[in-house]
Amino acid sequence: MSRPDLKAGGTKLAVIDHLSLHIYCACGHYADLEVADIIPTMKPDATVADVLLSRKCSKCGTKVPPQVRIIYRLPT
Repeated sequence: MSRPDLKAGGTKLAVIDHLSLHIYCACGHYADLEVADIIPTMKPDATVADVLLSRKCSKCGTKVPPQVRIIYRLPT
């Protein structure tokens, strides 16, 4: 499955390994994923688009969520 609004290339996970992805689904469900936890499960040059294309909503089963945000969290 591909979406024209997901650019080829895109942000590489290795560059944002200290950040998290906040992924929203059209059904209202959302998830926070730590990029550092995702990297070992993906190919070495994986991008945010690769993550979106490989996941589905755990509530409704929809693939490729409509919205994602890359979140920086201040250290606690």
